[in-house]
Amino acid sequence: MVDWKLATDYLRCSPKFHNHPRYDCVIISTTEKIIFGQLIFVFTCTLDGSDASYPIALIHLFNVPTGPPPQLDRDLGFLRLKKASPNACEFISIHSIIRGALLAEDFANPGDFLVIDILDADMFLRLKGFI
Repeated sequence: MVDWKLATDYLRCSPKFHNHPRYDCVIISTTEKIIFGQLIFVFTCTLDGSDASYPIALIHLFNVPTGPPPQLDRDLGFLRLKKASPNACEFISIHSIIRGALLAEDFANPGDFLVIDILDADMFLRLKGFI
């Protein structure tokens, strides 16, 4: 969004990344809107008799809460997400992932996450439409 140069975004999805689980969050483009999700599993699907392979990801969805955000979130410009139910997983094409996203858990409200938009200018500009 900031410039038109290609960049690589390394995303991790591993139960034992340096002996700790690591499942990065991503921003995904759908036909209707932009959504947030957490990578659970990434794999490639190849059909018999075909040279084509299809990279697929299983993601756990995040929901944007309905209703007005709390006053503190509005004052500080926070975008709060809720982790969807454990069954809210979907398979997506890897090509629909826009970029990785940094989410921090709000320990005062279990299951709530805050999107960190000051990571870089691209993330800041992408979230201007959400807040």
